[in-house]
Amino acid sequence: MKKFRELVALLLALTMLMGLTACGEKAENTNQSNDSAKAYIEETLNLANNENQEWTYSANADAWVLSVVSAVAYPELPDQQGVSVCVPGAYVTGIDTDGDGKADVTSANASGSVKGSLVIDYDAQITSTNGQVYTAATAPVVLNTGAAGYGSQNNSAASTTYTADGYINVSCGNRGKQDTATDDDGNTYYTGDAPSCLVDQKAAARYVKYNILLGNLPGNVDYFVSTGGSGGGAHATMFAATSNNSDFYDYQIEAGAVGVYKNEDGSYSTTVTIDGKDYEISDGAWGCIAYSAITSLYEADMTLAFEYYLNTEYSFKTSFQKQLAAYLSEMLMCGKVTQ
Repeated sequence: MKKFRELVALLLALTMLMGLTACGEKAENTNQSNDSAKAYIEETLNLANNENQEWTYSANADAWVLSVVSAVAYPELPDQQGVSVCVPGAYVTGIDTDGDGKADVTSANASGSVKGSLVIDYDAQITSTNGQVYTAATAPVVLNTGAAGYGSQNNSAASTTYTADGYINVSCGNRGKQDTATDDDGNTYYTGDAPSCLVDQKAAARYVKYNILLGNLPGNVDYFVSTGGSGGGAHATMFAATSNNSDFYDYQIEAGAVGVYKNEDGSYSTTVTIDGKDYEISDGAWGCIAYSAITSLYEADMTLAFEYYLNTEYSFKTSFQKQLAAYLSEMLMCGKVTQ
């Protein structure tokens, strides 16, 4: 047990050193004033201003899928800080390709990816398998959280799952524990420290809610449901449990998330301005469906180590892993797990 404690102390010291070094190397995103920064973020993250947005129609699912777009104004790792949305076809008249507000491409003549904005039909209805009737204004939004093993999640197109029930489906990437980035001088620094996974998932939720309020996307901002499995299930749980927790605000502000800003007196503003009117934006969930959520890491590490270490046929990749599993297994067998 003494060896185990010494090993843990060494690992903690190395982690703290890496974190301090990374903090010293991260550059400031902007020197803009609060008002101009707010205006810049809200203009940048308005989907209607994104000339590169593309929609792809799935005839099998009767759904439109948005290409991956950045969920924040200042992405550190663009491949992991994006968001994609899948919309049931019934809520969409078609795609406006020339900015006149009319559908130029519809599900009947769609071919490949189409650049343009959604033309939303707010009168259409979908009845879910449980008998609920939804419209483009009342449809619940499902946010899928990845972060397998608390690691990074690359951006990916949203799945057409749930569209038959009238739900909006959201896929987002996130930074994770193994990530590094490169500063302006070409130096590599570690950037995967917590809570970057949750910060990026919260930023994605803010992005979607903002664009729902703008009328760029269908959905109900008050009915967001987080879901995921394993490490993603843990994040779905934490996403919901930490809804609108100000401990995450500074991290979101650094990334350029929409709808969270720091005032000169140190307080926070969580509204966006649309046509001169302020709207509150939440970064949380109305509900959560978590599958096999791994949230108690202390116990989980020991139980898994116990299982694998006693499996004589299991092949560890390194002797370090095998020795660490031995220590953790011993802790479990000695009754060190908190019940």
